[in-house]
Amino acid sequence: MNDVNIKLHYLGLVKNTVGCAEEEIVLPEGSRLIDAFNALDKKYGEQFTSVILKANGRLRPSAKVLVDEQDIRDGDGLDTKLEGKPQVSITVGMYPIAGG
Repeated sequence: MNDVNIKLHYLGLVKNTVGCAEEEIVLPEGSRLIDAFNALDKKYGEQFTSVILKANGRLRPSAKVLVDEQDIRDGDGLDTKLEGKPQVSITVGMYPIAGG
């Protein structure tokens, strides 16, 4: 079985939490996005996970996760398979409220 090399890009609060803008991790073939998050939780602790996920394990509204430039909310969510050499971008931030 082959490994999957995952390139991670961090923006916003996630970048501040992990202390870097990007890194690579290696997971077994057939891994899903949630497996990458679990590996990052082991590396960075609960502060990483709590910035991205709610207590029920669902993505926070302020979190945006792209796998190969595709928003995971438009696909399989945290069950998105990581194949080839995926690029994962994770952004968490506060967005201004529109109105006036």
